[in-house]
Amino acid sequence: MSIIHCFPHRGNLRNLNLLSIPGRISNYGQKKRYFTTQQNRSKNIKKNFSVLFRKTVYTIRSYNVVTIGDKIMKTFLRALWHGLLVILCGVFLGVFIFAGYQLYNTFYGYHAASKEYDNLNQQYVSTQPSAEPTSEQTLEPTPTPTAEVVEETPPVVSGPISVDFNSLLSQNSQVVGWIYSPDTVISYPVLKGGDNEYYLHHTLNGTENASGSIFMDAVCEPDLSGDNTILYGHHMNNGSMFASLANYKQEGYLEAHPVLYYYTPNQVYMLQVFS
Repeated sequence: MSIIHCFPHRGNLRNLNLLSIPGRISNYGQKKRYFTTQQNRSKNIKKNFSVLFRKTVYTIRSYNVVTIGDKIMKTFLRALWHGLLVILCGVFLGVFIFAGYQLYNTFYGYHAASKEYDNLNQQYVSTQPSAEPTSEQTLEPTPTPTAEVVEETPPVVSGPISVDFNSLLSQNSQVVGWIYSPDTVISYPVLKGGDNEYYLHHTLNGTENASGSIFMDAVCEPDLSGDNTILYGHHMNNGSMFASLANYKQEGYLEAHPVLYYYTPNQVYMLQVFS
């Protein structure tokens, strides 16, 4: 009985001990595992916090450097683009205004010169032919005066128009002649200044104009007594002044316009075109 009595007692103690020890081991294991888990969790938290901190710092740094930099760069580029557009628009507008101004000056100059020369033709040129040469007058040059020969007025050749040089000279004393080509726009006064510059851009009335005037070279003789006489005139884009002389390059134009007439206060010259 004692054995039986003791057995369960011992057994209980043993079982208790046996059960207690494993239980303690189990609790220790649980505590160790819990402690390990807590350590791992702390490590993981620290690790995660470190990673999160690094990510946060990287994100903040990235946000500050890249995003704000992008905004600044985009703002700068946008402002630069707008500035370039404003500059280009200003340049184009300036070019447009300048071109318009030049076109206005050109066409206004054409109109003003054409109007002035039309008025000169109406005032000083008559469609009545010039005086016919008399029987005593010849087309030969006047001989050089000597003691026995009295100087006479040069012979007058008939021309298709007549020019009032007296009135014309009262307006400008530098008028030396008038050039005329039948059936063309060439019907202009010829002037002779002190140089070959002034009448390039000035009309008979002294008005500054790109068309200028037909003028004689400053070294030539006004009475055409020199070996060569040179007349200058612009080739205007509207066909005025001496622009029609370029038509002599066309076949048949020479046959239609074989001569020009040059008038002086004393004589009319017929100019034969040969080249």
